[in-house]
Amino acid sequence: KIRTILAWYKVNCKVVEGKKPGSEYKKVPVLVTHNRQINDSYIMVIALAPILDGVQLTKEMIEIEEMTTYGLMIALELEVVGSCTALISCAPSFGCPLGCVVASCACIICCVGPGRLRKANPELKGLEHYTKAYTNCLGAKQYFHGDKPGIIDVSICGVLAPFVHSGHNSVNKFLGSSGPLFEWYNKMKPNLPKIF
Repeated sequence: KIRTILAWYKVNCKVVEGKKPGSEYKKVPVLVTHNRQINDSYIMVIALAPILDGVQLTKEMIEIEEMTTYGLMIALELEVVGSCTALISCAPSFGCPLGCVVASCACIICCVGPGRLRKANPELKGLEHYTKAYTNCLGAKQYFHGDKPGIIDVSICGVLAPFVHSGHNSVNKFLGSSGPLFEWYNKMKPNLPKIF
């Protein structure tokens, strides 16, 4: 999602694959700006909003970003991790060597993965819940930010990007085949940067 945001806003940056050398923080992504390291994509979006959109995120926008990072993204991952076919189709988007490991171990991952994800995220809801929640947040607006896209719109699309790239049907399940969410995505889609 952060790559999508940086590409959308045409931020001149250097992408380094893998974990940041010398950092105690072991997850990805990590964003470094002006010698300051920012961890966690949720915090990055909140920090980047005033720089990229020129305004602080509202409480509502922060809640949508929280739901995107800690709800929707994990619910989409759960859809994929529970299917051997889906894991194999998504594996190339991980690059090598991780993609090779995922493809090789797909059957084991789909047996163990869903239980581990649910145990680590007991409050996680199904995609249907997130479809309703995002549809309610969108309301009658064209974009989550109103009449034009903002960082939250791009963040959501960035979360969807690897699943769209893999061709997995979880995105269609989330967006539906008609309605405000489907229409919103189809307005965003032509302008989304290619990150894969």
